Amino acid sequence: MLACLGLTLAGCAASSTSAVSPASGKSITLNLGGSQPLTWTPGQPLKVAFFAYGSSTAWEVAMTKSAKETAAHLGIDMTVFDSNENAQTQFNQMQTALTSGKYNAWTFAPVDGSLICSVVQQAATKGIAVINQQAGVCGKDGESGDAARVPGLLSFVGGIGASASTWKAFTDYVSKDNPDPTTAVVLSGTAGVAQTISSSDAIKALHTARPDFDVLGTYATDYSSQSGYNLTQQALQQHPNVKVIISIYSGITTGARQAVKEAGLAGKVKIYDVGGDTEAVAAVRTGLQTMTVPQFPATQVRTALETLDKLNKGQIDGPVIKMNDGSTLGGPNGEPFFVTKSSAANFTAEY
Repeated sequence: MLACLGLTLAGCAASSTSAVSPASGKSITLNLGGSQPLTWTPGQPLKVAFFAYGSSTAWEVAMTKSAKETAAHLGIDMTVFDSNENAQTQFNQMQTALTSGKYNAWTFAPVDGSLICSVVQQAATKGIAVINQQAGVCGKDGESGDAARVPGLLSFVGGIGASASTWKAFTDYVSKDNPDPTTAVVLSGTAGVAQTISSSDAIKALHTARPDFDVLGTYATDYSSQSGYNLTQQALQQHPNVKVIISIYSGITTGARQAVKEAGLAGKVKIYDVGGDTEAVAAVRTGLQTMTVPQFPATQVRTALETLDKLNKGQIDGPVIKMNDGSTLGGPNGEPFFVTKSSAANFTAEY
């Protein structure tokens, strides 16, 4: 059987179901490729530390809301640690949780995967079942499949926005949709963040493959709609001949669309983004935006918690990998789903 949690075969690693009953109290041993295997006793009280990325964006709010609802549904004792998008805060929270000895399972969306590498690895060696979501840790930013899972960790639930394969598919789409010489600007994000890194690498590769796809400027936002609005205004003033806007997050795009509309360029400048929030999908339906790749923050954390529940029922005996945020949409190997005008009518955003 595949350890797919009843969702999809996309990006799922093969893992046979253990016959151990939670009521037996018999420990199981999982070889996760680390310095020592994970020994787990099914049926024990599951105490989960969920290290949230933050709570300022709709994506973050949707993830934490889903985490709380899923934990309540599964009867999981879960504590939420909100890093407020601060890498050092997340590291400190993890260190405190590890020292406390209160938790036997962790799941998290990393703010800085390199900074927390050591404490995550320590947790795994202490018998804590660890799942990283959204982005890789310990230098595995942008990786897909089992390559994104640090040895010793139980699972990786692949984040669409941070995946190099997502951004390669995204830029391929944009390139094919604009076969003639094209001018573009990019609304990027904070330096060092996985989504910024993966998107930047893919856009550079696009320009290398197609020198006639001319990136006129890259603007670093703080992921807010206000910064998207301000920087799009600036970009349109500096580059009045721009034909394409690429935004790395839908929250940014909200402001970008408004700036484009005010400049009288709605429908004339193509807008593409990753995020697929409610406003982006609505804009695709009306033609104000050309395409969006949806993210599934609610599904992502639900998949992680369901994996831990499966572990505690003795139904997992090896690593579990889920790409595409655990969503059933997309290709068989975790390829992203594109929301275009033709598919937007039947798509509902998660946030």
